[in-house]
Amino acid sequence: DVTIYLNLLPHMERGDIISMLIERAKNLPHLKGENFLNGILHKRLSFEIMKRATDLNDIANLIYAFPFKVAGVMNFANAQVTTGGIDTSCVSPHTMESAMYKGLYIIGEILDVDGDCGGYNLQWAWSSAFAASQDI
Repeated sequence: DVTIYLNLLPHMERGDIISMLIERAKNLPHLKGENFLNGILHKRLSFEIMKRATDLNDIANLIYAFPFKVAGVMNFANAQVTTGGIDTSCVSPHTMESAMYKGLYIIGEILDVDGDCGGYNLQWAWSSAFAASQDI
């Protein structure tokens, strides 16, 4: 039973969002209902927010912390990134050599490093291997 709250406009503080909405309501009175957030958020997201909100304060709150209920997780076979591994404090960040066992180099996904999808984990594997190879 987990809910994640996503800030849909992370570059703005909550107070700035409410100010923007007040200005929008004043300057664009023709935007009503689900069209009120046109150009700010995706149409489907705008629809969900406007369906739940009763006033500008509600809209600002939902934009600042939109709740997503976690329905579940996929199985391990579908995992792109998993967490866990050897704590990075156990290796030299410059050489990747173990602090406990001289001559043992720990690189890549065996370390507790997990990056966003998009090649970051591959880059970590290559970069940590390169650092170790330079010391070896």
